Amino acid sequence: MKRREFLSSALATTLVGGATTSRVFAQDSYESVTRTIPLHAYSRYLHWIRTPEEVAEACWEIACPQLMVTVQGGESAHVQEESLETDLPRFVNTLRAEGIECNAIRGGNQTAVDADVERLVGTMADLGITHYWLGNDRYDFSQPMMPQLDAIKRKVEGFVNLNERYGTKVMYHTRSGASTVGSVVWDLLYVFEEFDPQYVGLHWDTGHMSDHGDMWETLLRAAGPYIAAVSWKDRVWNQDLGGLTEQGGPYPGPQLVEQESGGRGFGGFGGGPSDPLDEVPLPLAGEHFARGMGWERRDVPMGTGIVDIFRYGQVLGEMGFDGMMDIQCEYPSPSLGGAERGRMELTLPRRLVLGLIKRDVLTVRAALGQSGGGFTV
Repeated sequence: MKRREFLSSALATTLVGGATTSRVFAQDSYESVTRTIPLHAYSRYLHWIRTPEEVAEACWEIACPQLMVTVQGGESAHVQEESLETDLPRFVNTLRAEGIECNAIRGGNQTAVDADVERLVGTMADLGITHYWLGNDRYDFSQPMMPQLDAIKRKVEGFVNLNERYGTKVMYHTRSGASTVGSVVWDLLYVFEEFDPQYVGLHWDTGHMSDHGDMWETLLRAAGPYIAAVSWKDRVWNQDLGGLTEQGGPYPGPQLVEQESGGRGFGGFGGGPSDPLDEVPLPLAGEHFARGMGWERRDVPMGTGIVDIFRYGQVLGEMGFDGMMDIQCEYPSPSLGGAERGRMELTLPRRLVLGLIKRDVLTVRAALGQSGGGFTV
């Protein structure tokens, strides 16, 4: 029996048997069936390993016997887009022979169906691969937004028609950024409302969605059946004030200034200078004050940032989520020696890089398993 068949059989047995598990960190009355969710590694972070046999060995080392494979242009991807009809079956079948399953593809950055997308979907469908993730549309802020979303609906319809033919599903990554379609979720829900979630959904990135603060839960629940996969990434807020102290510091407010009468008063008030803003340093407290104070987002290893994996487990359990999961390791260099950017050469030892990735995998597994959401990953 193949590993995939075994997992499916085990899940079916669990569901039929009505096995339940108590929710640990929530109301005592809540119970949920146990769900076995495939947790995929992401081959982008293994681009420095080239053969499928070696990639499979690395997957076993990081305790993650599923892999989302990159199929893109450029030499770094594990499968080249132009030769995918021959290379993808060879790569995937070798992985499977080594016990590593593949049910997801990271393709190029297309946002509409073209000849390359059709070749990709047809080839992966022949291999029994059902999920794929491509690019994101961008807003043109000089134009009204809702007509742009209506235009994107027509592109999504093309994907849905293609997926109906092949039994596949396109996933839209919830990438952050003001101009990125999908960054606020509601926009893609407006686009998706006419389409069956069997063929289109969201590739939910927990790191990007942490930009919404606690509202990630509201958005996740609103998306409901359109959550096709959860992509695990953690993030913190980091403040870099640069040379703020050398630029005069924050605006201190109206200052006492000499008045023509010889008395003292606050500038702009009581007969002083006409406008208290005359005392504001130019430029306004340098490059930080009133410009966000140097706050920025930074990716970090799983479990060390603001992403609440336990709460995710509880919410996903309540929602009955039974899609896919993958692990993403994008914390900055030199943490992963270039692997986080899909580099083909490392600046750190192989053992260290795989150990850090494995740590993320085990963190997600342990947190979800203890969350009470009923997950085994």
